Amino acid sequence: MVCRGETGGTPSGESWQVDGSPGELMALMYLDIDGFKRINDQFGHQAGDELLRGFAGRLSQALRAGDVRARLGGDEFTVIMEGLPDPNGAVSAAQKLIVAMQAPFAVEQRTIAISTSIGLAFYRGGATTAAALVKQADEMLYQAKGAGRNNVQVAPGLIGEAPPRSDPGPSPMGELHGPS
Repeated sequence: MVCRGETGGTPSGESWQVDGSPGELMALMYLDIDGFKRINDQFGHQAGDELLRGFAGRLSQALRAGDVRARLGGDEFTVIMEGLPDPNGAVSAAQKLIVAMQAPFAVEQRTIAISTSIGLAFYRGGATTAAALVKQADEMLYQAKGAGRNNVQVAPGLIGEAPPRSDPGPSPMGELHGPS
């Protein structure tokens, strides 16, 4: 699976396309820091920037070495996970991120507790655009926020693939929450 950009585009733009090997599963996470504006307003932009660096560091530590991580702007990040055998790997990684971000951050001699919300969408070959995949992951992010934040919402199907005709049995798709 390769994401090709015409001008070094980001996952939020139309300037890249998804090229995948048939059958190769890819996951796209769209995540942000819950309540980030409040942190910037209360502690200042320098503290917000330091928090973003810490968040990005934990993101890198919690994921596989080959996973692509990108900050889109503000407090929005994406993660592209390729070569997954099934959706469970991405769902587990997203849950791991929820837990990792709950540990307090040391920012300018303060301790700041945050949480993250994550939208997760999947792609396995077939016709689609990057914009469609990003849109689905973004919609799941907003569902996670609507469900109380600090959770993962998983898209119900694969982008670019027709829905199955029979019941495939239990699915890992659905809502996941971090520890209370």
